[in-house]
Amino acid sequence: MHSELLNVWRDILQNSTSNYRNLIEKLVDVSRNYNNRKKVSLDVGYNIFTIISDYYYRENFHSDIIKSFIENERDTTFPIFLKMINLIRKQNEIKKSDFSKFSIHREKERIDILIIDDYSKKAIIIENKINNAADTNRQLPKYYDKISENYEVVAIVYLTLNTSKTPHKVDWSDEEIKQIENLLVIVPSMSSNSINLLDHFLNPSILEVKQINLNSTIRQYTKLIQYINHNSMDSISLKKFREEMLVNDNLETAISIKNMLNDLPEYLAIRIEEKYNQHCYPFKNVWRYKNTTTVFDGLEFNDMYLKLDIQCDMKGYKAIFWNPKIDDFNTKEKFQHLESLNEFISETDRITHIYKHYNFNEEDELFKFINHLLEELKLMKES
Repeated sequence: MHSELLNVWRDILQNSTSNYRNLIEKLVDVSRNYNNRKKVSLDVGYNIFTIISDYYYRENFHSDIIKSFIENERDTTFPIFLKMINLIRKQNEIKKSDFSKFSIHREKERIDILIIDDYSKKAIIIENKINNAADTNRQLPKYYDKISENYEVVAIVYLTLNTSKTPHKVDWSDEEIKQIENLLVIVPSMSSNSINLLDHFLNPSILEVKQINLNSTIRQYTKLIQYINHNSMDSISLKKFREEMLVNDNLETAISIKNMLNDLPEYLAIRIEEKYNQHCYPFKNVWRYKNTTTVFDGLEFNDMYLKLDIQCDMKGYKAIFWNPKIDDFNTKEKFQHLESLNEFISETDRITHIYKHYNFNEEDELFKFINHLLEELKLMKES
């Protein structure tokens, strides 16, 4: 059975490696975002926005809030907003003086937030996608064309929940892509590795805003942004994943990868069994328990019966050295002189067991340990 599984794996890896590699490369960022969000825990505490949760799911909610932050105490918050944009652009810096007389509008020409200065004739378009609304047909080009009739558009800010979402450009012309990409500023609400609304607008505003009520509201909103990022299903990442699954035979490839991952622990255990099947001395036998644990057993000397179990899972290995015959046998103390076991620690509730974890990519290190342990046990047994 195990030789059959090995052959299946070899055939799959030889014939389909490029398909798997291509798909995995496309999904690295998507899966990283997805996993990072699952790891974070958050207690939002008392928050007025979560109490009125029916509202923050609405498309216009975040636009109303962000407009109010920029509009109120504007001499403080607007420069912070501009600084965030300029940090992303890194060139063609927007000057505060170009917006010294700015006005800010909601839904003017159907644009979520529009900032214009009638003296400098400069404009900033803000499109809010924090609730992951889909782009309409040629949405940003239409906005750009309309506002450009009377103003110079200096930035198009595209607010998103996280870094996975980008504007839909399939229906844009080449000229529109070139034109708009020079102005486009994508701002995720949160991100661990890029400029984002939380760290570069909201939190700095909290430090600078003097109005107590406004400051308190910004604080509450920052908690809401964290809450939404943590608790909402990552529909953006899953949407991107689904889109990739619709391409060619990517779904079949993904299913194959899933099945291979399910079989991977057994395959890892087989590799260990095959390597040491004829070279396990001073143990007598090597076999597999429940397919995924390779067992070295039958080592008896000095009234001891010793085993080495290598438990395999998708993430790697757990090597366990123990004495199954004596309940109070202190394995760590008895074998503290063995160099191969220096980094092993005792199980919390079983002094008979000592263990060490090896990552998936540390198979060579695992084999070095096994070889070293076999050699040291051989010397002990024969001395």
